[in-house]
Amino acid sequence: MSMSLKNDIDFKKELAVIFFVFLATIIFSLVDFSFANIKPNIFIVAPLVVSFLIDSWEIFLFFLIAEEFWLKFTPFLIWEYVILFILGIISFVIAKFFIFKKILAVRIAMIFLIQSVFWLAFDSLARINYLVFFMEFIYNIIVEELLFAFGLWIKKRYF
Repeated sequence: MSMSLKNDIDFKKELAVIFFVFLATIIFSLVDFSFANIKPNIFIVAPLVVSFLIDSWEIFLFFLIAEEFWLKFTPFLIWEYVILFILGIISFVIAKFFIFKKILAVRIAMIFLIQSVFWLAFDSLARINYLVFFMEFIYNIIVEELLFAFGLWIKKRYF
């Protein structure tokens, strides 16, 4: 197989992955998927999943911009857009340069790190019960694992 053909196939796989993860992000953000009034933060989880599944920083940046565009239609504050964009970039850098195995424990640690930084950015840890943080963390793990498995399936199944 020539290098050009391999690169073209990888490009198509990565586009398929971000398309379906972005579609899942839209669905999760529109559906009231909550338990005890706590929802998983799909806007933290989706960039993390994509950062583990793709290699191209250009495609990842395209995904982040698309996610930020979708955020304009959600009831978040403008400052949250910036924080989520920065956290997305951080998750990609960590996933590509510091993590060599994409095992479950590493993905859980990344969710904890990104969620903690997000909460600290808004000083939420001081005002909100840790049970809420823990429940959101568990929901984020569940959603991340579902998206990660789905993304791997897309990557292996097609092309």
